[in-house]
Amino acid sequence: MYDCIIIGKGPAGISCAIYLKRFNKSVLVIGKDFGSLEKATVINNYYGFKEISGIDLAKKGVEQALNLGIEVITDEVLEIDGLTVKTKTNEYSAKTIFLATGKTNKANIKGINDVLVSYCATCDGFFFRKKRIALIGYGSFMEHELEVLRNFSSDITVFSNSITNDENVIDGVVELLNVDGKKIIKVNDKSYEFDGIFVAVNNDSLAISKHLGIITDNNNKIEVKNYETNIKGIFAGGDAIAGLDQVSTAVADGANAAVVINKYLKEE
Repeated sequence: MYDCIIIGKGPAGISCAIYLKRFNKSVLVIGKDFGSLEKATVINNYYGFKEISGIDLAKKGVEQALNLGIEVITDEVLEIDGLTVKTKTNEYSAKTIFLATGKTNKANIKGINDVLVSYCATCDGFFFRKKRIALIGYGSFMEHELEVLRNFSSDITVFSNSITNDENVIDGVVELLNVDGKKIIKVNDKSYEFDGIFVAVNNDSLAISKHLGIITDNNNKIEVKNYETNIKGIFAGGDAIAGLDQVSTAVADGANAAVVINKYLKEE
């Protein structure tokens, strides 16, 4: 069992890992990618660098962590159950979890603001038992959510381009419509009505928060008090919480959160 599992290998996550390592804590960092940093072609407002790309800065952070003996793995987190983290390939337990998953990138689906959708099969699947369910998404997280939804209904249609061997899968550009209170999905010039629509595009801070019952604000940012969420033992920082959404503040969040987590571990 680790002292802390950190979800996210960007500036907040790596900074937290480095400081926890200095406190002689056992740390595991799990990250699928570098999030929004991968899209930052030029960064010229971060201390010590005249100019650097986001991906290069992120890689330097991971390299620094590895040189300190911190365990950093590339994997996709599918579910967090209590203080156990389940990924595509393994399952890990810890005394604390630090969410450094970055800011939520809302699914690029036309009409998504017009229809009530769910981002958590475990949370809301029960309300649609034996009803018509649509699941929009791709990849391992979507497949995980599909398995959960199958516990509640056999009438599930998947809208995805990552599954091709199932007759209940439709591939195409999706549009969501609210027609007199009815939930409609339009794709390939055809319309389909559902009782419930689930979205599983990214397992980011919003999806993780929904699964765990973590409180978020109106901007889908995780609400924290001194970096601790409303769930005991789970902390958050960086772009996942309200703030400036800059590398410098993410690094500071990681360092400050590590101090808080270290104190929490001593008191437990």
